[in-house]
Amino acid sequence: KFLGRRRTRELCEIYGADRILFGSDFPMWNPSEEFEMFESLDFPKADFEKMTWHNAERFIGMDIRQKPFRGQAITFSPPHTKRRR
Repeated sequence: KFLGRRRTRELCEIYGADRILFGSDFPMWNPSEEFEMFESLDFPKADFEKMTWHNAERFIGMDIRQKPFRGQAITFSPPHTKRRR
């Protein structure tokens, strides 16, 4: 496991569920095992859903629960952010 249960929970508590995105594309560990470990931490349902998909949905500006009609393009609007110079 990459961070382990204790450190993962600590980081989630420090940064808060609104600032965590669970990702599965890092190639060095098994995403299924990491997700199972993350799921086993028994976060409140609302926090778990934020970290596993609501935050990503908000980040890309897309409601992933809505499926497009056949032939309809999927579009999204990224949130407005200030650019650093």
